[in-house]
Amino acid sequence: MMRVTAAISLVCVGILTACGGSSSSPAPQPGSGALSGNWQVALTRTSGQSPVVSHEAGFLLQTGKQVGGSLTFQNNKGTCVGTGAVSGTADGSGVALTVNQPGLTVNLTGDTGVASLDPSGAMVCTPGGGSAGGNSCLTGGYILLASGCGSSESGTWNGFQVQPLNMALSGTLTSNSTGATSTASATLTQGANTGGASAVVTGTLTPAAGASACIPPGSLTGQISGNAVILAIISGPDNTIGTIKGQIQGLWLPLGNAALPEPQLAFPGKGTAYNFSIYKGCNLQSGNDPNCIDPDLNNPMCVTDPTCTPDPLDPSKCPGPKNPQCTGIKVVGCESGTGTLCQSGAC
Repeated sequence: MMRVTAAISLVCVGILTACGGSSSSPAPQPGSGALSGNWQVALTRTSGQSPVVSHEAGFLLQTGKQVGGSLTFQNNKGTCVGTGAVSGTADGSGVALTVNQPGLTVNLTGDTGVASLDPSGAMVCTPGGGSAGGNSCLTGGYILLASGCGSSESGTWNGFQVQPLNMALSGTLTSNSTGATSTASATLTQGANTGGASAVVTGTLTPAAGASACIPPGSLTGQISGNAVILAIISGPDNTIGTIKGQIQGLWLPLGNAALPEPQLAFPGKGTAYNFSIYKGCNLQSGNDPNCIDPDLNNPMCVTDPTCTPDPLDPSKCPGPKNPQCTGIKVVGCESGTGTLCQSGAC
């Protein structure tokens, strides 16, 4: 009987050894790789007569050596814009990614590196060291193959990982109409990385006492993609609403490198697309308010769906400005302006 038992034990040991047994490594957790996160990428064309910079922005998910996600491409003229899926690998310090976007394919190859500031204050990525060296960045060469949008090109690229927008910020808002400055604070929370081109951001906006009546305390909801943020302000029984279109500066991973600027959300307004605007909600459908002529594009029922066929007998079938559920906004008596919010408040 003891011989039989010993033989069975040896068979079991043999099976475990052949199958790897307890010596096998556990499977990596989905999205646990160092490249998982929000990225802002600059593509500098070197194949033409002069350097031209285009951009990619969005989220990557790395599981083991496999990298996926979504990035939105925009060329320097804004004529080629589209979101596409990312596929590729990250093996050691080497990275190879392909982004398939409408009308073009971008092939990115390169290495992880260390981020720093050049003498002009611009972010640069030096190969070597990777995220363990102080900051997470990528750098290398790219080939863009056009298939209906723009023309093919090649060049160099740098990508910087953006710190999740989970933080308290404070600073100033300046009125375009009066020049008056009000202090305000915001608490922001960034949603999960799902591998999309953007992630949800929520929070609250709190102006200081004595701020303009048209800068209300309220909830914030919006999205972040790369270093661009858009937030809708929703507040109060008087239907005060608005938007903040901001550009993140200095939110590079990880925080704590004194050589890099502190995190701040800037909406400088003049000469840029970034600003804050505060509106009043109004009844767009009644026609009774001559100042109520613009649809509220934060209301999904106001955003036209090009795939929907309108029904003249049922105007509520398709979203769009004529939908009975589409509300309006007006700027009479309210504010627009510029501002900067940062972690220290000294910005």
